[in-house]
Amino acid sequence: MELAGTYITQDSYDQIREEYQKRKNGNYKNGGITLPQTQFVGPGNRVVDEDNKSNFNHLPDNCLDWVALQHDVDYHNAGNTDSTQLHQIVALDNKAIDQGWNECLRSQPIGTSILASGLNIKQHFEHWAETLSWPFGKNKAIYPPITDNTKQINWFDKKLSRRRGDLQGEEIVVEPDINEEEGSETFVVPDNYDFDTDSDLDCNYDGGINPNSPSMNVSTKTPDGKRNNDSGQGGSGSKKTKLPGTGHETANDPDTGNPSTENVVIPRPFHKSTGYTMVFRKNHSIISYGLASVQLQLGSYASERLGTTSLMYLPVDKPYFYMSPSEFNNIVSNIRGVKVLEVKCKVVMRNPRTAFETNASTSNLATLNQNKFIQYATGLINKTRGFNTVYEFSTATNPMVPSSVKIIDEKFMKKVISAMYGTKLDDWLSPNWSAGATLPCSFMNLPMQFPSYYCMYANSAQNSGKIGWQNITQHITKMDASTAVGTTIIDYNYKPTLSFLTMPWLSVYSGRTETGGNNVESFKVADTNSIALPNSYTINNNDGTYKADPSNQYSLLTDAKWKTIFKNNFNRYVEPIECGQYIKQGLRTASSVKIQPSLHVGVCPVPQLTTTNANFVPDKFTDIECLWDIETELICEYGLPYTYTTFPTCHTELENSSMVVDKNTSESMFWEELSSFNNQFISPA
Repeated sequence: MELAGTYITQDSYDQIREEYQKRKNGNYKNGGITLPQTQFVGPGNRVVDEDNKSNFNHLPDNCLDWVALQHDVDYHNAGNTDSTQLHQIVALDNKAIDQGWNECLRSQPIGTSILASGLNIKQHFEHWAETLSWPFGKNKAIYPPITDNTKQINWFDKKLSRRRGDLQGEEIVVEPDINEEEGSETFVVPDNYDFDTDSDLDCNYDGGINPNSPSMNVSTKTPDGKRNNDSGQGGSGSKKTKLPGTGHETANDPDTGNPSTENVVIPRPFHKSTGYTMVFRKNHSIISYGLASVQLQLGSYASERLGTTSLMYLPVDKPYFYMSPSEFNNIVSNIRGVKVLEVKCKVVMRNPRTAFETNASTSNLATLNQNKFIQYATGLINKTRGFNTVYEFSTATNPMVPSSVKIIDEKFMKKVISAMYGTKLDDWLSPNWSAGATLPCSFMNLPMQFPSYYCMYANSAQNSGKIGWQNITQHITKMDASTAVGTTIIDYNYKPTLSFLTMPWLSVYSGRTETGGNNVESFKVADTNSIALPNSYTINNNDGTYKADPSNQYSLLTDAKWKTIFKNNFNRYVEPIECGQYIKQGLRTASSVKIQPSLHVGVCPVPQLTTTNANFVPDKFTDIECLWDIETELICEYGLPYTYTTFPTCHTELENSSMVVDKNTSESMFWEELSSFNNQFISPA
């Protein structure tokens, strides 16, 4: 029978169909990233759009895309049912990895490896993110997100074949006059054929597998002369039986030389009991004053001279700047081996405030617009001979001029902690219930002052009194305050070389050290790159000597040695974070650990506007203050290390022991009231 129309081949019809579907579904984007030459392998793929319609043009044509599509569907359903706990998502990832290894490794080894590696990396990232948020995490996966406005997809509820079926058209006519190599099957397409009404090209559906898609379409029409199978589609020959222990379907008998590689590697139990982190954050609002620079005497020795500045000390090197007494004493101090990884401090300047002077114009002229400047410095303690002191004032008529200075002591530290965290002045762990007591400023965003400022140091008895003040201007940045209101003045961060907040875990050694079999834990090691002796030395500038102590040795850090450095919890709470100058960990080559860089900010003094003062250098100053908003963050790490099957307590190996200088005493460490040398703490000879 002669049929009117245009004859096209099967391949041409496939091409027309694919182009039509691409045009029809061109606005649907899956929003993800796919591996080249794949349709679904990659992160972020969404299988349906916001209208629950397909985001893809055709079903997979290879094994790996089938695995990826099923994994994307599993993610979709997990997000739709709020089944996004970490262990639930890990199970879905492992399911896809196993399917890839078992079914696609032989045909697509590179793509399968990329799929498995990507999912493993995602799992590690998810666990890392959850660790960072401890103990506030919800054990939820970051991806997939929870989506409650989508429908459940049941495409893979029943086991379906991943082999693409043959496309069957509406009518197949065999033309004997066409050579076999040109294609013996052709479709009859009428000249007036309307593609939009062809149900076989319709791709809209309500969330299930599209019955008209190529791999799911089963032709209900056969060419003339053929009879339908009475038993329906398929037969017993299409089903395969997979017994436990027989490997995947492409594996042969192991005795023939082609065994299964599914579980060829025997699992090893890698435990993880270290690497946990804690993050402490605080916000302080601290007031500094524009104090005059004058020369004062330190203590009872007239030769010791201090030059005051308005650079307020910010204790970025102390634990109390980052955590409250209760956080330190009741959390950190109860965990052994807590180590600081990094500290951060962000300083924002608010509007400076000056007093409005009103008096007779012959003495104090009224003015609104004083010239205001701010200044800041990083590492000033490290680069100069100056140090931080506490100012005292006694002149009521000139309050911006310090009258005396003293060193920072424990009494002063308890006052600071009391203002920050609302504790008693004589008990740093108890709340202050006294009548009229202030509230904890650092918890309630209240302003407080911190009257500790940097001072230059000079000694008229040294160098025959011929050496003057150190030039510190090169280390200080000064700027117009009006241009910096509300801006971040400095963003400070520091990673300590070695900083233990609590005593680290002790080390153990369980090895053979003698041929006699005795229990001897003393042995010798010969090494061309031996451990350097601790460098403890004495400098005498008067007689020009620089003497090292050759008898100094390392000593393992024990509980007793730790208490030599930090006598109690409060002492560790207020002492410097960086302790690498006094503690060394492991057999690594000893390095010269320096003092943590200091941080100072301040508002410059404003001289009074007057014509009655004949002094060339102003000695009367207008009251001025500046508020600084300070955000702090401390990241610390802890763990429960062990390497043996049976043990009485957690431990490290002897090679990772912490060591200290054997002859060091508590009187020889952390002398902050002395000048630094080589950017390190010194102690009296």
